[in-house]
Amino acid sequence: MPVRVNLKRLEQSIVNFERAPVVKGRILFYGDSFFTRWKPEPWGHPSLESVIVGESGTECTLNHGFGSSTAEELLYYYPRAVKPYEPCAIVYKTFGNDMLFGYSPSDVLEISARLFEYARTDFPGIRLYLFGPEGNRKPTTDYHIRKREYDSLLRHYASQHEDCTYISIMESPLFFYDRADMGDFAKVRDDIFVEDGVHFNMKGYELFAEFFKKELASILV
Repeated sequence: MPVRVNLKRLEQSIVNFERAPVVKGRILFYGDSFFTRWKPEPWGHPSLESVIVGESGTECTLNHGFGSSTAEELLYYYPRAVKPYEPCAIVYKTFGNDMLFGYSPSDVLEISARLFEYARTDFPGIRLYLFGPEGNRKPTTDYHIRKREYDSLLRHYASQHEDCTYISIMESPLFFYDRADMGDFAKVRDDIFVEDGVHFNMKGYELFAEFFKKELASILV
């Protein structure tokens, strides 16, 4: 199993959240580096909060993504990174790092489900948007197999809970050159990634924004 990420760096991410004024009642994006990199510094992208806005143009989202996080860390930091902000909805994303650190798809769902139960208890009526795993341009056939397994588990979980909505870029034509390739983790378009073939470039985030504006349209007020 790979060495775990520097825990001091994870803790610093949470401290950085805590140093900012507490803003309550927003749509909270909670997950890994795909959310973390959706900001000006040091990545050079317009912030998630400035792009995914309400109908009147006012900010209604909050980006609490932190890089290299797994479901375990997302659960562990929930009392500090989620609960004080009393979100009206949570967009939850994990799994890429979980695979690297040896968690099985069922492990990830079990841990994630505990976080969802906390949110239901703390915020009755909250909406949960469960983000399915994304494809990439790296030759990771084994990872794609495990991604499909997790995706199936997540999709089933969402179908069993009325407060959950499953969302996935793998079902969006925005992220494929050919509609016939939709759903294939190895065939996402290659012009939306930085050199590592995993994380989005500016074009990727522009499409990400378009995707989320559509998926969250009913709660962007």
